[in-house]
Amino acid sequence: MARRTLTLIAVLMLGCQSAQQVQTPTEPPRVTLVVKGMTCPFCATNLESQIAGVEGVRYSTIDLGTGNVAVWFDSPATKQDLRDAVVQSGFTIESVSEEMR
Repeated sequence: MARRTLTLIAVLMLGCQSAQQVQTPTEPPRVTLVVKGMTCPFCATNLESQIAGVEGVRYSTIDLGTGNVAVWFDSPATKQDLRDAVVQSGFTIESVSEEMR
């Protein structure tokens, strides 16, 4: 949906003849970790800092209420690096899901 929207905007704003003329950036892979043990905003900030320190992490979002931590990353970061960052912050991982884009 977002790709179509970006393409449409580019076609309208740039006057491109077709969608093939527009290159939209590709999103890096995303991993969502369900983290247990976060109880306050400081916990989330601490974990976010730890994850941001992993080489290759582009950005992350943390939902304190659900414990969902979504991380977009490139090489050289791996899922194991992200797991290690969570454990080093003092939290546990309930589950991990991967969404390749």
